[in-house]
Amino acid sequence: MLCGGASRRMGRDKALIEVDGTALAVRVADALRAGGCHEVRAVGGDASALEALGLEVVPDAHPGEGPLGGLATALAAAPPGAVLALAPCDLVAPDPAATAQLLGALAAAPPEVDAVVPVVDGRDEWTLSAWRVDPARAAAVAALLADGRRRLAAVAEVAQVVRVHDVERGAVADADRPEDLPAGTDR
Repeated sequence: MLCGGASRRMGRDKALIEVDGTALAVRVADALRAGGCHEVRAVGGDASALEALGLEVVPDAHPGEGPLGGLATALAAAPPGAVLALAPCDLVAPDPAATAQLLGALAAAPPEVDAVVPVVDGRDEWTLSAWRVDPARAAAVAALLADGRRRLAAVAEVAQVVRVHDVERGAVADADRPEDLPAGTDR
């Protein structure tokens, strides 16, 4: 789960914002587990605050390098042969069914497929995706970073991807600004 970033538009750490009494990062972690993830780790962010919420934290090896740096960190930290579900910590309504759908699509894909990404409203939603962990894939993502790339969409240049078109829009909705938060949330 990606927890790094400056949260400039939000004005405070998005991972720690409570919705219905639960921090966004915990809501996402719970949905990932319910969707089939056996281990959930927070990449980057305020390690002591996230650990106080009961989350395991992996320090971001590429702080300030955007979501692509978070993916590179996650791929490098996971054991080869593992499957990785990537999600941002600020999903407003994290959906276990979407996670299960992406993991299932990856399991059904041929071994040369690197990742599964949902397409919502005609747009690839890279922050919620499923990946096969392999040193070559991790190296390809690290090479993009070394080339100055920061956006997750850059992985389309180096990864074989299966796109899933029936993921609900709400499953990928995130909170970048206070007005993106559900009504009743302390903004």
